[in-house]
Amino acid sequence: MDDIDLLELIFGVIAHHPVMVVSDGEKALATFLGADAYRDALTFIESTL
Repeated sequence: MDDIDLLELIFGVIAHHPVMVVSDGEKALATFLGADAYRDALTFIESTL
């Protein structure tokens, strides 16, 4: 049976710029900034599956 990892996608704004943090619930795995942050975060998540 395969394990399923739970990841969190945390949305934020720093100095008027979007920020996306991908977390495993204990630590940040990746942080993305700017207009493409959401897309980049989803691409990162898909690459870990």
